[in-house]
Amino acid sequence: AENSTSRKMVEFVTMNFLPQEMLMKIFSCLTLPDLANVLLVCRQWKEVAETPWLWRRLEVVVGQMKVNNIGILGTRRLESVKRVRLLSKYHPDEEEAEAVFNAILEHEGIKELNISQNEISKVNPETLAKAVNTMEQVNLFNAKLTNLQCEALFQQMALETKLKILSIGCVNLSGVNPENLANGLNKVQTARLCNTAITKEQLEALFLVMARRSDLQEVDLGHNNLAAVNSDVLAHGIKNIETVKLYDTNLSRNQIEAVIRNIGNKLKTLDICFNLAIRETPRQMFEDAESEIEEFSYLMH
Repeated sequence: AENSTSRKMVEFVTMNFLPQEMLMKIFSCLTLPDLANVLLVCRQWKEVAETPWLWRRLEVVVGQMKVNNIGILGTRRLESVKRVRLLSKYHPDEEEAEAVFNAILEHEGIKELNISQNEISKVNPETLAKAVNTMEQVNLFNAKLTNLQCEALFQQMALETKLKILSIGCVNLSGVNPENLANGLNKVQTARLCNTAITKEQLEALFLVMARRSDLQEVDLGHNNLAAVNSDVLAHGIKNIETVKLYDTNLSRNQIEAVIRNIGNKLKTLDICFNLAIRETPRQMFEDAESEIEEFSYLMH
């Protein structure tokens, strides 16, 4: 009788008898590859393991799947997925690119898009612009974009965007309408624009809007040439931004002094490293600025 009771107790605590909530708790501790294996065990486990919440950590990598499988984004399992990345070696033709970006657009949960170092010049400019501006975070660093794509992206951004963080370094933005670029960038919280060949006209438009109204909290303009920008326009534009990076931007002594004289209460981090005019600027100005800014970098080497 005791053996019979023991067997019943053992049977009672096997995985098949655990409530769905307990299975969910166990499955949430698994790695994603192990979770994928769980789908194959039995119907009950598959039903639980298909729960979108369990797959929220997944980053969907486009380029590892054929385009006719991109519909996987529409499955229940991936409803809570937030991140999509395009492989840097993935070079879709026009039809395939359109299918991929339309699938991303149709998925309401995706918030982060990584297209860094990717060849996407064949993507329709309007489709790309719409996809980028429905995200919260986009990485376009060194992406191969056409002038038309860049213009469409910022034109849409100026009208309406959900973007909070935009990384678009090493992309030539010199052909973008200054007004669209300025209005678009001032709607995001973080703009990383290093080495973008941004022009004097674009920069001054950007700083003028920044001085009037801006959601920007961090801007990185490193490795761009700011030498021709009006000193006062520059200084008043950045004074109320929390983090400003102007390293290796060919700043003049007048520009550096104007920036230091107009430090605002919101400016917490300022990086002006690798500008030759640092040597010409009085040391006392830097020492005074250090007492006003939490993190002030002005190294030459």
